[in-house]
Amino acid sequence: MYGGSFNRNSSSSWSQAASFESLRTKAKEDPFQDHDVYGTDTLHVNSTLALQDFPLGLFRTKTSSRNAMNLVGLGGNSTFLSTLYLTGSIVSRSWSYFQGWSGAKSQYQMDGSLVLGGYDAAKVGGENITVPIVSDPHCPSGLVIFITDIKMNLRNGSNLSILGSSRGSAMRACIAPEYPLVSLPVGIWDSFVGTSGVTPIGRTYGIHLGSELISRDNA
Repeated sequence: MYGGSFNRNSSSSWSQAASFESLRTKAKEDPFQDHDVYGTDTLHVNSTLALQDFPLGLFRTKTSSRNAMNLVGLGGNSTFLSTLYLTGSIVSRSWSYFQGWSGAKSQYQMDGSLVLGGYDAAKVGGENITVPIVSDPHCPSGLVIFITDIKMNLRNGSNLSILGSSRGSAMRACIAPEYPLVSLPVGIWDSFVGTSGVTPIGRTYGIHLGSELISRDNA
């Protein structure tokens, strides 16, 4: 999950660590961490809950493969979730995320939300589906799913499939909570571009680093 900027020099509770290893977190090391800064600080989760001496890492090396904003890890071995659970702040290490709506009209716009320790029942429809977490080198989260169709809701009210040759079978996909974008095979992206009539103009280097940009003229 993403957050705003953090200025360690303006924090009275920041304590810099000697190294990444000294924090003893459950995060995985990254080859680009040599110039990053590590330490602990008080993390205010909300107005009534604060985690003392919580381990933090500050990115100092920017590459196309790294996230450009601060993160809160919510993976299977999340230090954040484990701390909340062990302190009794949440009843389980589960969480749910609603990205929100960003449509052109107000009725298609809605703020996103993050629920720790459960889920927002108002955002869920139908029967619950429980699937196993699998061990897969191509899907570190273990959340492998199969997509049977992708439909575009067009302005004329019709629904057009853009899944292409995979339609009728299933496209294997991975849910990666730590990855902020929806990544599609080139064939499906080309089908989306052709159906919508938009014009790709490159990729962004700001929010949603690396995502496709389209021209506003025919968006």
